[in-house]
Order: sequence, then C-alpha cells, then structure tokens
Amino acid sequence: WLGNVQATTGSDATRQGSSVFGGPIGNSMALSLGFSGQRSHRFLDPVHPGNLHNSGNAANATAEFNWLASASDTISIVGGLGRSSFDVPHNEEQEEGGQDQRQRNVQTWQTASWQCAWSANTVSQIAGYHRSGSAALFGSERDTPLHLSSDRSLRRSGVLGSVTHHRGKHVLKTGIEAARLSLREDFSFFVTDEDEGEDADLSEGALRHDADD
Repeated sequence: WLGNVQATTGSDATRQGSSVFGGPIGNSMALSLGFSGQRSHRFLDPVHPGNLHNSGNAANATAEFNWLASASDTISIVGGLGRSSFDVPHNEEQEEGGQDQRQRNVQTWQTASWQCAWSANTVSQIAGYHRSGSAALFGSERDTPLHLSSDRSLRRSGVLGSVTHHRGKHVLKTGIEAARLSLREDFSFFVTDEDEGEDADLSEGALRHDADD
C-alpha cells in the first residue's frame, strides 16, 4: 500500500489538508481512499475590503474499489461525498445590522460498472450511476434589505451499456442509456427595509413584498 498526506496553512486562518491511500486486497482486488478538507476566514471573494462575514469550510471523501473477477471480467465501484458550509459575505451596512446568512452545499455520487472481454475483438460494459446535489441558503432574522432563503436539490440516476467490436480496420460500437432526473427548488424573499431597498435599486414589485407576503 502507498499513501500521501499533505497539509498547508496560511493567512486568514487558512488550513488545508488532504490524504490518499491505496493498495491491493489479495491478488485480484484493489482499494483506494481519499480525503481533503479546508477552512478559512476568507473563504469566498469578499464584497467589502474588510472581508466581512467570510468564514467557511469544505470537505470531501472518495473511495474506489476494483476487482478483477476473472481474466476477462472487471468490476469497479466508485463513491464519494462532498460538503461545504460557509458565510455569505456582505457589506458594512449589513454587518452593522447583524445579518448572518449562510449557505450549505452537499453532493454525493456512486457508480458501479462491469466490463467483460468476450474475445480479443469484442468488449462489453454495463454501468449504473447515481448523483445527488443540494444547495441551501439560510436567511437570518436581521437580513437587510432582503430576507432570503432557498433550498435546491438535484438527483440523477441511470444505467448504460455498450458493446464494442474490432473488425479489421474498423471499430463498431452500439449502446443504450436510460436516465432519470428529478429537480426541486424552493425560494422565498421579502423586503425588510424599504429605504435601503430603494438605495439598492430594487424594483417596485420587489419593494411591495414585505413579511406579510
């Protein structure tokens, strides 16, 4: 087995680390694992020179398993998870008002495939996959001039198969794929300070949207 570990540090309380390990399991299987993470008080590009409200962290992990089931059959499984949570940067007026908006993003992915060499000229592959992602924005009690909240998610799953055949100077390939995609989104806002909303050039329609709406 082999491994690698890295760590870095910097200004604005920046910390980063990552590691990768992998190796054989018996004579026909192999496994690799990876992880990385970071945190910083300057997580995004700030909207104010003072770098107000800009802390965050992120982490992700992956795993990959490969199995040579026979001389002609290979099975692979890959999975992973990623997550980030961070402040939404704001300006000086919002800092003085106590605004504390945050955002959280999460994603996962899994894939499994089987590849079979039927002969020296013909190879087939079947795979299935699933991916999901979500992004949530959390408003705070003292948002100005807008209170915002949103929650979005996406999920995609599918299967695909193909057969490739070499014949002389030519390569023939045929396949099929089926997938399902589901989306969901919830979004809301209301104006908390009409005067500041006018200064921010909000439209008249938006300015009429108060907490009662």
